[in-house]
Amino acid sequence: MDLTCTSGTVTTTPLNASESLPAVFMVTGADPGATCTATETVPAGYTANQADCVDVSLGGSCTVVNTLIPPLAATITVKKDFSPDSVATVPVTLSCTSGTVTTPHLEVAEGTPAVFTVMGATPGTTCTATETVPEGYTANQANCASVALNGHCTITNKRKPPPAMVASIPTMSEWAMFLLAALLTIAGFAAVRRQRI
Repeated sequence: MDLTCTSGTVTTTPLNASESLPAVFMVTGADPGATCTATETVPAGYTANQADCVDVSLGGSCTVVNTLIPPLAATITVKKDFSPDSVATVPVTLSCTSGTVTTPHLEVAEGTPAVFTVMGATPGTTCTATETVPEGYTANQANCASVALNGHCTITNKRKPPPAMVASIPTMSEWAMFLLAALLTIAGFAAVRRQRI
């Protein structure tokens, strides 16, 4: 906080001020009727109303009011790529390292991306989108990890190959083998009897 006066000398300026600890300036050699004006270096992320600290009489006090600037909205756009193409929609969730995702769960489809809104995020914030992987597909979600604010990414789904068909060769049970042996034995006896006749 800096102080300037219409006359006299400010012994120490600038001084730090906080809500609990005001800055107290000393002015020497000022003429009667002198006034002073205090100005601050406005903190980042705030606006300052300094009107109360203009032309303050000697021995007086004033207050500079700082108001937090409302956070700007940022977006993250999540796209979908099916291989082969599909009209299916998939639920996607977005989480961020700071700020608030206004609607953290959205549906996404090929040609219809999900646009998430993030409020109050600090600079350098990143977001990660994850999907509920559709049945019968694999998902490559690496492109949607640690995405910068106002960025975009794509989740790719590939259809799983059909399971390999294994041809089963029928095998005979022990009873079937016993029955086959009995039939061969009977057929053998019948052939021997024909030869004797």
